[in-house]
Amino acid sequence: MFTMVPAELETHWETAYRGYCVAARQAAAAPPDDQNVARLMVSTSAEVAAAWRDLQDVPDLPWWALAALAAAVEAFEAQARDWALRVVEPTPDDTTTTPFPRPYRHSSTVDDGQRGRLIS
Repeated sequence: MFTMVPAELETHWETAYRGYCVAARQAAAAPPDDQNVARLMVSTSAEVAAAWRDLQDVPDLPWWALAALAAAVEAFEAQARDWALRVVEPTPDDTTTTPFPRPYRHSSTVDDGQRGRLIS
């Protein structure tokens, strides 16, 4: 049995993953405290997770494909959270900085009002 993936979902995943690959190459070459790269890794990882999650909604996928998609979603969401921990935001007085995870959003994630804590 074959299940066809809608072209727009395929395109979304390809675009998201291509962006992630560019960001990952930049991260490999950047210093560990590069804030722009950290933000880029957060957003691109979250976008890939969202694309994987959207693919889970394709009807008639076999159980093993759904399991693989769920694992991919979890891996990219965890990666986005890990990179978010590297993001440092200025405090109101701009004399020091404080790191905190930046919440990200995609179609299946809800911010529960606690900075950085995400609920799927």
